[in-house]
Formats: sequence, structure tokens, C-alpha cells
Amino acid sequence: MFVIEAGKGRRSWISGIFEDDDRVYFNLYYITQDFEPKIPGSDYMGANKHLHIDNSFLNSYATYGKDLLVRNHMA
Repeated sequence: MFVIEAGKGRRSWISGIFEDDDRVYFNLYYITQDFEPKIPGSDYMGANKHLHIDNSFLNSYATYGKDLLVRNHMA
């Protein structure tokens, strides 16, 4: 299962491409088994396999397509 987490205060999907190379549009998590944080209500999502979807990723995806996800062990 894939989970998309948008940044705080942002829409849940990309509303445009920005020139800012440091902007993370969203995180893409690849969940392969049940996940429960050690402390309920805390944020341990970084412990799961994930990618930060930013301009660098989008440029690489334009070049490699879904093979990029395979190379990052996300598919």
C-alpha cells in the first residue's frame, strides 16, 4: 500500500511546480505490513520506507519512469 502525506497547511495534491528545489511536495510511503507507532499519537512515519517527492525526484522520474521506484525498493 502507498500512503501520500502532504505538508502541513498545503493541499493534498500538487497544485503547481515550483522553482524552489528544496520544496517537498509530499512524502510517498510504501507500507508493506501493519504499522503502529511505539507511542500512540506520535509521528514515527519516518521509520517506514518513503521518498520525498521534490523537483529532483520529479526530474529523475521523467528520465527513468517507474523504474526509479523499483531502484528505490518502492515497487
